[in-house]
Amino acid sequence: MKKAVLAVLLAVGAAGCEAQPSLRFADGSVQTADAWLGRWLVINYWAEWCAPCWAEIEELNALNEDEALSAAVIGVNFDGIEGEDLRRLITKMDIRFPVALDDPRPIWGYDRSQVLPMTVIIGPGGNLRGQLPGPQTLESLLAAMR
Repeated sequence: MKKAVLAVLLAVGAAGCEAQPSLRFADGSVQTADAWLGRWLVINYWAEWCAPCWAEIEELNALNEDEALSAAVIGVNFDGIEGEDLRRLITKMDIRFPVALDDPRPIWGYDRSQVLPMTVIIGPGGNLRGQLPGPQTLESLLAAMR
């Protein structure tokens, strides 16, 4: 009888525990989606062959590094490059924000980008606020976050 009660308790407890969606990053870390609640989240899709992507990296670095803005930037390599090749590319392009190995689209439910660069804005409450095709500036990103 004790084993049956324990089995029921474990089953009920497991049913109430839903795993938070998470993302793996190029630096080896893993973050759950709720890590960004309360902050603006800017998700940027980029590729090495995309000239406008190179041009906006400094703007994204500035946004990510300005603590007063309470925003986080996540990069996603459009071509799905991983491992040492991705780490070399991050260094080469001077990307100073985290780069996700997993595509965050399923977490927030937005459409796959048809152009690069593509930037997605997630509000502090975790809601999708917009998709911005083409290169962005710090000013255009801040305007999208208002």
